[in-house]
Amino acid sequence: MSKQKPKAKGTRRASGTGALFWSNARQVWGGRVCVGLKADGSPLVVERSGADQADVVRRLKLAAPPGDGTTVTEFAEHWLREMRVRDRTLDDRTNSVEKHIMPVLGGVRVVDLTAGQIEHAIRRWSEAMPSANSVRNVIGHLGTMLQEAVRFGLRTDNPVRAVKKPKGVKKKIDP
Repeated sequence: MSKQKPKAKGTRRASGTGALFWSNARQVWGGRVCVGLKADGSPLVVERSGADQADVVRRLKLAAPPGDGTTVTEFAEHWLREMRVRDRTLDDRTNSVEKHIMPVLGGVRVVDLTAGQIEHAIRRWSEAMPSANSVRNVIGHLGTMLQEAVRFGLRTDNPVRAVKKPKGVKKKIDP
């Protein structure tokens, strides 16, 4: 005896928000949304599933790429969520984003971010962090994140490449 399909709500979904459907084979709600185009011009479709419609709608919203009005905080959360790296790397990048990048640059839109704003942030980080190497590490994470914004088409350039980074300090090793 198979489970009955739950009744769908009687309203239409807004244009561009994807499609919802019931999967009899898996006995779950599913959804598809177009999140962009592949290199060959065909649509890039993401599919998500969940126990109920609300769960699927939430998962489809998370799968959508960021838009022009995206702030650094919103893009950083998206970047960390979609990252496929080892746990230690993710922890290191999450720490840089949450403790340093978001408090200083979080409210700025990604498209409006300038090299001057980044240099101001570097001065603030230099005051708060004991080592120039730590500051360079945070700058590297910001640069990687903004390179992803270039890949998404939110920016045409990466402003981190234009900033002057603090000199790294080599430690003397006493064998």
